[in-house]
Amino acid sequence: MSSAGPDIVATARRPGMPADMRRLLRRATQRYHDRLDASSVLAPLILPDVTLAQFRAATVAMLRTYGQVDACLLQPPHSDGAASPNLVAPYRARSAAMLDDLHAMGGEPGPSLPQASAILDLPADLPTYLGMRYVIEGSQFGNRVIGRNLQAAFGVVATDICTAWLPGAKADDGWTSVMAAVSALQTRREVAAALRGARRMFRYFVANLCPPSC
Repeated sequence: MSSAGPDIVATARRPGMPADMRRLLRRATQRYHDRLDASSVLAPLILPDVTLAQFRAATVAMLRTYGQVDACLLQPPHSDGAASPNLVAPYRARSAAMLDDLHAMGGEPGPSLPQASAILDLPADLPTYLGMRYVIEGSQFGNRVIGRNLQAAFGVVATDICTAWLPGAKADDGWTSVMAAVSALQTRREVAAALRGARRMFRYFVANLCPPSC
């Protein structure tokens, strides 16, 4: 995957940076987003007839995937640029809630299940970190749709087994602060790094959550 071309990164130097950055990030990742929506192990979770077996399989796959995500995002890199790690709300790790949900279903990840099939490298700089965080914090909006569907499908038991999909009181803090920090990026190099970080994160999810043939 090549880095963003000059026509894309130059756009981010015009006035109105926040709106431009949201648009650039969406454009840079749209095809990966569409692929996850259409063919990942998460796709059944928005269906009214989702089964407990499908939900358990998705939970296991997400738990395998988020182990590396959490490790990469818990500590933002230092930055000498316009964006500061102090602007970003602390990352909220997701793995623990997924493991709790799996235990509530009476299950364990199990040694016979496949490990994450791709490696997620630590971000080397803050713009790359912000691009990766953009993907994770933005996913909360889809998570809410999934959470509502799981509550409708599983009833009261969803309170115990679907906690990873139900937003917490401060769920929006991460998204708001990440977008503020992304919007503070100023140079072509910073913008390109953020776009690469977002694509890197999406490719990692596609590799781990989509069938190889899709």
